[in-house]
Parts: sequence; structure tokens; C-alpha cells
Amino acid sequence: MLLGRDTIDAHRVFDQVIGPPGAPFAQRLGLGWAVVGELCLGEIHAQDTVNVNKTYLLSNGRTSLFKPCDSKVQVSDVDQKSYAYDPVFVKTVDDDKPSLSVQDRDFLQIMETNFHTDASGRWFAPLPFKSPRQRLPNNRELAVKRAQSLDASLRKNPVKKQHFVDFMAKIFQKGHAEVAPPLRPGEECWYLPIFGVYHPQKPDQIRGVFDSSAKYQNISLNSVLLRGPDLTNSLLGILIRFRREPVAITADIEQMFYCFLVEERHRNFLRFFWYAHNDPSKQLIEYRMQVQVFGNSPSP
Repeated sequence: MLLGRDTIDAHRVFDQVIGPPGAPFAQRLGLGWAVVGELCLGEIHAQDTVNVNKTYLLSNGRTSLFKPCDSKVQVSDVDQKSYAYDPVFVKTVDDDKPSLSVQDRDFLQIMETNFHTDASGRWFAPLPFKSPRQRLPNNRELAVKRAQSLDASLRKNPVKKQHFVDFMAKIFQKGHAEVAPPLRPGEECWYLPIFGVYHPQKPDQIRGVFDSSAKYQNISLNSVLLRGPDLTNSLLGILIRFRREPVAITADIEQMFYCFLVEERHRNFLRFFWYAHNDPSKQLIEYRMQVQVFGNSPSP
């Protein structure tokens, strides 16, 4: 049996060199030259016969030139439950499910350690930074330019400007953002540019998106955050489960990410520019988010 003979292109002969009858011959294949026949191994020939004075007796009574295994390890098909230990190739229901990556495990460890509630019952979660990671540069310059560009765009579209102001009013009223305190000298921070998007079915409502993927000096906030495992349910599984019961219920949690606060030590990584007192006639000042934002890759 010639292994790989079904790979036609690997055995296609492009050239051939032959000698007298019984002599080895060479063929040039796609992978290089191959020699067919017996060749010298250095200055000696392969041995045709082997003479020995010692043989081994196997457990089945046969003789052999090979030494039997001292550890008595054999492969057999038996009930795995009869063993006191788990065999290497045990089959489980999770065999076809994707395993957690190293970064997914790091993410879960961070959340398991730092996820907590305060006395009022509010949930706090850290920003899951990668370790090790490079220090974030101060991208204030980029954020200022993006904020000025958004300001110019809103001045040209009064309707969009009012929608954006209404959206930000809810952010401030619910305590999701606060005026950013001054930074200490050399303190690490990050600014999030913001922009607005409309839902096709809600033309009179705008959602402000904090752009965590915006790059400055070839780095973004999302590039230094752990994304975490994908916990999204399979669409196929969702559709199949509709057949299990007579009634299906769907619900939408309003601003779900905003229900989870960010730890105090990480809020300076969520700074942004907006109008003072949410008044477009006033100057742009620095705010910072106190909750998990939609633009962060680990928020889901």
C-alpha cells in the first residue's frame, strides 16, 4: 500500500532516469526527485537476513525478535466507568463546543474577582484590561477634533442636534455621566469620540455611540481590553426552542449596559467632550462616563 497515492499531483512524473534491468531508477515529482529501488546506505548495503541467538516469548505464546512491553499497557475496548480515573480520550457532550481561550479565561477571572455591589445594590464592573499591555497615549487632541467636527455637523442640522441633546439629557439625569475631574500630572487616561446613529424604525430618536475603536497613534481603547467569551445564543437554537412551548415571549432591556457602573479607578478611560450643562450654546467641556458604554468590546 502506497500512502498518499490518491494525491494525484504529488505523484505526477515530470522526468525519469533509468538504468539497466534490476537497477534503481529516479523520478522527478512535484515534491522533488524520488529514487525507487535498493540503494547503498553510505558504504554498506541493507541486510537481507538477521541472525539472532535470542528470541522473546509473548503472552500469547508467539515468539518475537522484539522485546515485550514491561509496563503491560494494552489497548482494549472496555466500559470507561469501570476505571477509577478518567481516560485520556473520554467522550463528553461538550466535545464539539468551542473551548475558552486563554484571554477568555483571564477575562472571567477579572470579573470573578472584581465584580461587586455597593450598599445600594448597584453593580460595579472593572474595565478588563489585557496584561501586559502598553500604556495608552493621551488622545485628547483627537477627541477635541472629533468633538469640533460633531459640533459643526449638529449646527447644520437643528433636528439632529435636538435629538442628540435629548439623548444626552437622559444620560446626565440618570447619573450615567459626570463632569470629569482634573487629571493628576502623568495620570493615564483616554478620550472617547462620540457620534450619533439612528434606528431605521425610530427616526425621531438618536443613540449616542462612544467610539472605543477610534485609533490614536495606532492604538485604541478596545485594542487593550479583553473582549471576553462569546455568550450570544445560537440563532438556530433560539428558533428551535420556539417549538417547545405554546407561547413565546420577547423583551428588550432599555440601556442594559448603563445598568452596570464602572469602577472609579477606570472612569478616566471613558472621558469625552460635550457641551457644558448640555447647552449647545456653551463651550465643550470634559465629562466622563460612570457606566459601561456600548462602544466597548467587552460590554456585551
